Amino acid sequence: MDSLVGVAGLTFLTVGVALAVVSYFKKRAVAGILRRRFPDRWNELGQPRPSLLTTSDVVLNRFIFRREYLQLGDPHFADACDRVRRFYIAFMVYLLGGFVALGAAILVLRLGA
Repeated sequence: MDSLVGVAGLTFLTVGVALAVVSYFKKRAVAGILRRRFPDRWNELGQPRPSLLTTSDVVLNRFIFRREYLQLGDPHFADACDRVRRFYIAFMVYLLGGFVALGAAILVLRLGA
């Protein structure tokens, strides 16, 4: 059972890293479209570029999660941002569920031993 939890943990970690990379490129695409199509709004946001846990990334996440892109009136851009938003929510659910499942498996192993 210990080795099964180890394999599950490694798989969870590998998939999590892959999803984080995909998330980065999705947000990078949104930032690029924002910069090209809406340079004034991009400048208002401080010229955000996706990265890992920087102020710029927080600003871009806030723009996406507050659905501020809807104010721009571009349905294609709004669709792209909605897809990124849904992907990111699914990613967070995956991480939360994975941590809970791994924690429960470890707890069962500790209590059963």
